[in-house]
Amino acid sequence: MERAWNRASSASKWNAAGTFEEKDVGRWARDRLDALVRERGTFAVDVDVAGGRRRGEARVTRASKCEGEATIVVIRGKPKHGFDFEVELEWCATFESEDDEGEGTTTSVKGTVSVPEASRDGAASEECFFEVKVNDRKAEHRDKEEACVRALKARGEAFLVSVLKTLDAELRERAEG
Repeated sequence: MERAWNRASSASKWNAAGTFEEKDVGRWARDRLDALVRERGTFAVDVDVAGGRRRGEARVTRASKCEGEATIVVIRGKPKHGFDFEVELEWCATFESEDDEGEGTTTSVKGTVSVPEASRDGAASEECFFEVKVNDRKAEHRDKEEACVRALKARGEAFLVSVLKTLDAELRERAEG
């Protein structure tokens, strides 16, 4: 486990005056981002299909890609922090229904959410651009696939901003700790 940031012990021999120190906390931030999206990434999905309305659930299963950096810097004794990642999240939705013979069936739809810039600036401005895609589209699941995309697009920005704000707050705590 990575030790908490400690400003008092951060000055190196070459920087005894403490004018500038930088610490890479990217690994911690990537792991934390993955945990946050898994914890918070569940969305109800309703779809109208022949035979009535079906309720499903879309869930973010993991951050399959998280590239970029997260740092804590101390400039003249004042901590600052930041992060900027390119993120791809995997999601899966399941729908329970009955087949023509009354037997219970489960339909799965999978896809990705691509976030080209997941950053502290996005958290501060409460904006986060993202794109939702469905993997391996199937004509017989089109209505469910489109319902998933609509649900994720409708709630995705608030979800992602919430995750980024939490990551920012926890990174600030590490910087000030």
